[in-house]
Amino acid sequence: MSIQNVWKWLLAAAGLFYVFLLPRFHVGYYSDDAEYILAAESLTQGHNVILSLPEHPPQYKRSLGLPLLLIPFVTVWAPHWNALGLISIGAILLSGYFFWEISGLWCPPWRRLGLLTLYLFNPVTASYAVSVLTEPLFTLLALWVFFIRRPVWWLGLLLGWALLVRPEALVLLIGITVTLVVLHGRKAIGSWFFTALGIWGCQVGWIFAAGQQTGYAAAWRELVMSNSFAPLVLSNILTLTKELFVHLLWQWPWNLAGMAGKWAAAVLTVLAILAIIAGAHRTFRTRKNLQGLLTGMCVFVGLYFVAHALWPAADVRFMLPLLPFLLLLAAPYINRIEVALILISFYFVNDSAFFNGPPPGAVPLQTYDWIQHYTPVSSFFLAPKAPTLYLYTGRHAMAVAGAPTREEFRYRLLRRTISHVLTQPANVYEVLTPSGSRHVHESLAAEYWTRTWPDAFHLIYTNTPEVTSIYEVTPDYRYLKAYEFYLRGREELEQGNTKAGLVFFRQALHKDDRLASVWNALGVHALFSKDLPGARSNFAHALRVMPDFPPALLNMGRAYRQSGDMKKAADYFAKAAKAIQTTGDSESLLSVAQAEMDSML
Repeated sequence: MSIQNVWKWLLAAAGLFYVFLLPRFHVGYYSDDAEYILAAESLTQGHNVILSLPEHPPQYKRSLGLPLLLIPFVTVWAPHWNALGLISIGAILLSGYFFWEISGLWCPPWRRLGLLTLYLFNPVTASYAVSVLTEPLFTLLALWVFFIRRPVWWLGLLLGWALLVRPEALVLLIGITVTLVVLHGRKAIGSWFFTALGIWGCQVGWIFAAGQQTGYAAAWRELVMSNSFAPLVLSNILTLTKELFVHLLWQWPWNLAGMAGKWAAAVLTVLAILAIIAGAHRTFRTRKNLQGLLTGMCVFVGLYFVAHALWPAADVRFMLPLLPFLLLLAAPYINRIEVALILISFYFVNDSAFFNGPPPGAVPLQTYDWIQHYTPVSSFFLAPKAPTLYLYTGRHAMAVAGAPTREEFRYRLLRRTISHVLTQPANVYEVLTPSGSRHVHESLAAEYWTRTWPDAFHLIYTNTPEVTSIYEVTPDYRYLKAYEFYLRGREELEQGNTKAGLVFFRQALHKDDRLASVWNALGVHALFSKDLPGARSNFAHALRVMPDFPPALLNMGRAYRQSGDMKKAADYFAKAAKAIQTTGDSESLLSVAQAEMDSML
C-alpha cells in the first residue's frame, strides 16, 4: 500500500475508534452544548429564547453560529441527541484531513503519519471528539482557514462563521491576515477581510447586548478593576500551560508520586515548549516559502493562548484548537519512536480507565428517566446542568440561584417557585472571581445545603452509581414572607433608617423566629450600639437556630474581642473560617475571617 493512502486508513480507524467511544459520553456532558441545541430548537420555532426557563426569556448568552448549523440535525435527530456526537466526530476527522495536507508542506511522509496518529489517537482528542461540539468545530475551522492560504472571497464567510461560533476567532482572523499579507502583500486584504470584519462587528454588538442582559459586562468590569486580577491571570496562565503541555501532550508524569511527578512533568513541559520554539525556528529558517504560514500560525497560537489567559475560566478543552498547530510547529523534533512512547503512556500508564464506564460528571440518564416518569410536567428544577436536564426530560430548570447564604438560597427557590433540586457532580472549570478565590461552585454548596436541611428539602430519590440525589422543596409561605421582611429591614438599615429596619426585623421574627440572618442582624445592631450582652445574646440565638452560620460565628468573635476575651474571640473566628470552607455559606467572608484570625496572633 502506498504511504500516500495510509492516512486515509488512519482517518477511518480513528472514526471507528470515536464511534466506539460515543456511548461513554452523551450530548450535554458540557451543558453549553445543550444550550446550543436548545437555541437551535428555539430557532426552528421562529424565535430565539431560553426554552429551559418557564418564562422563555430572550436568549443572549450563546451566539448563533453553532445553533444555525445544528438546525437541520436537530430537526431530523430529535430526541436522539447522542447522534449529534457524529457532528463532532466528523469535525475532528475533517480537521485531520486538513492537518495532513498542511503537514505535507514541510514534513516527510513517515513523519506526517506519526503526527497525524498522535493528533487523532491521543485520548484528549478522542474524548472531545465525542463529548463536546464547539471545540472540534472551531479546530476544524482554524485548520481549514490556514489550509486555504489564498485571499478568496469565501474565506471571509468561513472566518465569519468561525466568529459566530467562537468570539475569540478574532485572533484567527488576525493570524490568517498576517499570513496572507506576508505571502501576497497588502493587496491580499480584499473583500474577504471586510466581510469577516463586518460579521465580527455584528458579533461585537451581540456580545455587548449579551453582556448587558446577562450581567457579564458588570462582572467583567469588576474583575478587571479588582486588585486580584493580575495574580489571578498569572495563575490562569500557569493552569493553562499545565493543561496544554501536560494533559494534552505529556500526561503520564502526573501519576508519579509526590515531587517526582511534578518535576518530571515540569521538565517535559519545558522540553515540549523548547521543541515547539526550535521546530518553528528551524522550519522558518530553512523553508523561506513557509515563513508567512508559520508567522500567522504563531500569531494565532500566541493570541489564542493570551485570550484564554484573560478569560475568567480555565479548562483544558479550550486548548484543543491549539493542539494540531503545536504539533505542526514542533514537527521537526517529533519522530516515530516518540509518537509510539507518547501514545503508550496515554493509554497504558495514565489512561487505563479510558474505556471503563462513564466519565465523572456524565449525563445521568437513569436519573433523567426517573424524573420523566415520576415528577409532574410542571416541575421546576434547580440543577447544575439545567439545559441538559431540560433537553432530556422536558422539565424546566435553572442552574444557579445566586444566593450567598443557605437561608437566602431557600428564599430564592421559594420565590422562583422551584419545586425540586437535583444534585450531581458537575464538570465545572475554575472561574476567576474579584474576591480572589478560584471558585466554590454553587452546585457544591447547594448539595450541602439541601442535604443538611431536611425541614426545607425532602430527599425523594438517590442514585448511587450516578451520584445524584433529588430533593423536593418544602413550600413555606411564612418563611418566604419572613425573609422578605428581613431583606426590607436590611435595606432600611443600609439607608440609615434604623427604627424602620428594626420594625421589619421584628415582623420577620413574628412570621418565623428561626431565621438566623435576622438574629444576626439584630446582634450587629446591638454591637454597634455598644450593647455587648445583647449582641452576644442575639448571636447565640442565631447559632442555636443554625450552629454553623458563618456571619453569626464571625460577629460573636468580634463581640468577645470587644469585651476583652481574646481566647473565645480567636476560637469563634476559627469556627467561622471552618464553617465557610465546609458549607460554602457566606463565601465572601472567608478572607475577613482569616484576617481576623491573623489579627489575633
